[in-house]
Amino acid sequence: MPVPLRVSSLLITDALAGASDLYRQLGFEPVPTDDEACIGFTAGTTGVILTSREFAASCWGEPVAAELAGRVVPYVYLQHLSDSDDVGDTIFEGWTQYGTHDRIVGTAFGPMVLVERAHPLTL
Repeated sequence: MPVPLRVSSLLITDALAGASDLYRQLGFEPVPTDDEACIGFTAGTTGVILTSREFAASCWGEPVAAELAGRVVPYVYLQHLSDSDDVGDTIFEGWTQYGTHDRIVGTAFGPMVLVERAHPLTL
């Protein structure tokens, strides 16, 4: 059984600046990242991740970024990604340049990004 650590909402958008302004207006606090094309926000225990389509494509390839663009997708941090082998049909799996082992799955409820981090969870 997978051990979920946290879930955040992921939005891949071509309007990153506008989406970022909206979450700031709603009172979300920005979380610093090493890339301006990926912006984290928190409010209490709620997390939101905003990325550009180009950023998503650099992690998962353009076909996956295109499929997820404009949608809010659950971004689920797991202790061990191997525990989630039976969660949907794998669309993408691989390590990103940011130290995460990502598996994007298609489910009856839509796509999900399942993530195992190589270093401690900070967002």
